Amino acid sequence: MTNVTGIGGRSSGVIGKSIGQSTTIAVITRACASAAAMIAPRRRWLLRVSRSRFSRKSGSAGSRMAGGMPAAMLIPTLYDARIIYWLSPGQQGQNAIMDLVVDSSGFAAWSSWRMRCALGRSGISDQKREGDGATPVGAFPIRRLLFRPDRETRPTTILPSVTISREDGWCDAPRDKAYNRPVHLPYSASAERLWRDDHLYDLLVVLGYNDDPVVPGQGSAIFLHLAAPDFAPTAGCVALKRDDLLTVIATADLSSRVIIAG
Repeated sequence: MTNVTGIGGRSSGVIGKSIGQSTTIAVITRACASAAAMIAPRRRWLLRVSRSRFSRKSGSAGSRMAGGMPAAMLIPTLYDARIIYWLSPGQQGQNAIMDLVVDSSGFAAWSSWRMRCALGRSGISDQKREGDGATPVGAFPIRRLLFRPDRETRPTTILPSVTISREDGWCDAPRDKAYNRPVHLPYSASAERLWRDDHLYDLLVVLGYNDDPVVPGQGSAIFLHLAAPDFAPTAGCVALKRDDLLTVIATADLSSRVIIAG
């Protein structure tokens, strides 16, 4: 590769190589990256965040997962037959949409960002039942964000967001009229407490699963929340590392969904 002198003796000023009377010019630019970034401003923000993450030295806290694999990787999001059913015509064939696509392998894709996630202790299921420990298959809208005001500042998001109080619960009693609805504790029927001693519900995204309408016994309290440090299985929810969850809620829009592929 050399500096090429063109017709008339003028220097091209670029890097290339000459083959006979023709000159092949190799021009290295950032045009492709710039064009891709212009498609979605949020994707451009994701790229900046991910680069800053990957600049951390190997071995630093949170920089790598077990086996030496980065905790998050930028890869093309490939939609296969398992989830193409849930994509709108405008999304089919696209490579970057603002849906969180969750795979049974324990990874999720957000735009071109791939991240580790925790799933239900019984894996994923298209026959979800109350108490089975499975994560349901399907495409579920993001309803709103709940957060602990004593542990988290209000996150940056356009999603509806409210604080969690000590009296907040979620009914998981299939025969109760408030099944799969938020309730005030103490409550007369079985209900999960949202104010936890651990940090799993410090950030809690409510998903539109079995809520319109509610079917008794089909499962309740399916959330997107913080993962345990060891990514231990959940009771049926999807869980992400804190930084990844903050990225999702900061860049989600009101039409974003969580798509769980079976």
